[in-house]
Formats: sequence, C-alpha cells, structure tokens
Amino acid sequence: GLIAMRAQIGASRRQVGQLLDLSTGNLHIFAGIPEPCQVQLMGVVASSSHLKTFLETFGNACSNQSLQITVTPGYCTTPSGQNLVYSIEKAILTDFAGAVETNQYMFVSTVNLIGLGPTITVS
Repeated sequence: GLIAMRAQIGASRRQVGQLLDLSTGNLHIFAGIPEPCQVQLMGVVASSSHLKTFLETFGNACSNQSLQITVTPGYCTTPSGQNLVYSIEKAILTDFAGAVETNQYMFVSTVNLIGLGPTITVS
C-alpha cells in the first residue's frame, strides 16, 4: 500500500429542504445530491510497483474501486489497538503532483481524488 504523512477528507451533507405549494397547501420535501467527497494525500511514500498499481486503478475515469484509508488514532477515540477506516467508493484520481524516485521507492507530494462517501468504521 501507500503511506501518507497527512490525509485530508472533505465531504458535504445532502441538502434537505421543504417547500409549501401555495395553490394546494401541500408541503413538499426535497433532498439534493451531495457533492463528491474530496480526498487529499500529502507526503506519500510507496514502492514503484504499488504506486503504479494505484495509478492504474484510480486513474481510470470509470473506476468502481473503493479507496480505504486506515488511521491509528493517537488519542482515546477508539479502544486500544483499533483503527479508524475511511472508505471512499468509486474513487477517481484527479491530480498527482511532485513525484521523485529514489532506489525502490517513490515520494509524491500531493495526490487528490474524488469519490462517494466517506463511510467510517472501526477495525
């Protein structure tokens, strides 16, 4: 897999509202479509083969792949030894910048993706 020094996940909630139809007196409730979740990975380290697989998987505009980001909290949010797992469905790579190769490893400054989610679980 990939190791990132920092991961940032931004998501918006579905907008829900209501409208009163003055001609009938009916109250209509509507729900909007949420914007895609945005994921930014910074300071990424990976082997050349893992990075190539990552780019081939998520660089595809029709990706049906799930991106999972596992975080080990440094404070008392989960029981000892458990991790938080953020899952982004149908993740697509949108930006990739600053790649340098040294020996067998690749260092990438920024990787940006969009997708649906996130779903957060404890493992």
